[in-house]
Amino acid sequence: MSDILTIPSSRRLAVGDTLLIDPPEVRQIFFVGGIQFTRADAKLKLALRLADPTVTDVAGETLDGQRVMFPEGLLDRMPEVFVIDDGIQVRALHFNADQNVMYTIEVTETKDGLIRAMLTPGAIVIYGGHARFGRGPCFAPTDTPSDNWENGTDPVTTGIFRMGFPFIAVPVRDVIEHKYHTTPLPATDPKPTAPDSEPDLRRRLGQLVRRTVAQMSADPAVVIELAELLGVDPLDPQTFFTFVGVNRPEVGPEMHVVIRANWKDTVSAPADLGSFEPLCRVFCHFACSTFQHNFPVLRRFKQWTRRGDDRFAFWTTEAAPNTAAIALIVHLMTAPGLQSGKLWDPWLTRAVTLTNRELRAKGDPFQLI
Repeated sequence: MSDILTIPSSRRLAVGDTLLIDPPEVRQIFFVGGIQFTRADAKLKLALRLADPTVTDVAGETLDGQRVMFPEGLLDRMPEVFVIDDGIQVRALHFNADQNVMYTIEVTETKDGLIRAMLTPGAIVIYGGHARFGRGPCFAPTDTPSDNWENGTDPVTTGIFRMGFPFIAVPVRDVIEHKYHTTPLPATDPKPTAPDSEPDLRRRLGQLVRRTVAQMSADPAVVIELAELLGVDPLDPQTFFTFVGVNRPEVGPEMHVVIRANWKDTVSAPADLGSFEPLCRVFCHFACSTFQHNFPVLRRFKQWTRRGDDRFAFWTTEAAPNTAAIALIVHLMTAPGLQSGKLWDPWLTRAVTLTNRELRAKGDPFQLI
């Protein structure tokens, strides 16, 4: 947004004044929406909810629905924010005179948009969407079942930005439900090691069973469809690593298959974490259980670690509805006192603390960490 914002090196309050005012610090925020969490999707879900004849508190439902949307959720809480919506892209500006900080906010909802945000020096990148069992942020304009739930129908803009452990287990139900092609781990390969396994899989390594595709479901129709999505013949005797476990209590025990995922040298490269060095100053991965799924990958595998007052990262502790991003932005932009030229650590810590208080008050099941 530097093309629409010009800040002088210094300025005076009025003609004849001798007091020089320091130019404001510009802090750039990217609001990144993943599949099922785009602005259009949020508006559709809200409209469907309001069309429900059982809804009586329309104002309350509207406010609750808009709290995950940008700019609607932000404007509900900060009507003074200046929004630019040309029908193609949504951006916003806000100047906090007490902080002496100019905020620029840009919405992006594509995989290459996330990469551009992460490569923007000094930026704050806030992703809200799915974690895909730890594989990474996922993008598509609609939630139609397709390869957009895995590698993408357009490898540049859709599908997963990979930042997961080398091996992850997914429910067979998920593959069938979302109809994406993926690569299972053949049982002829070495069994995954604990360090290379996502923590949910790591806890199941002793329970892995070698199964053919035909043994993964009692329903012949499911077997045929699953075989096509896994790239094998339904009658192929080849076996893959699997286990039966509970991913969601409301679903109960279900078949899981181990797939190749990883964060570098993947089928999605260069759309993986190993293909570049992030230049953003803050990275927020607000999806389900990302502290478990992706914190170790970024911090330990990629070795993108704190360096002084730089390279901050925030995650979620549990299953996470998309309710943290707007709240965090509000608390960042409303922090009291001068922030320009100051350390970011206290400013960020305060915003995360206040956001967590909001989440607890609303009964959300997760916290930021």
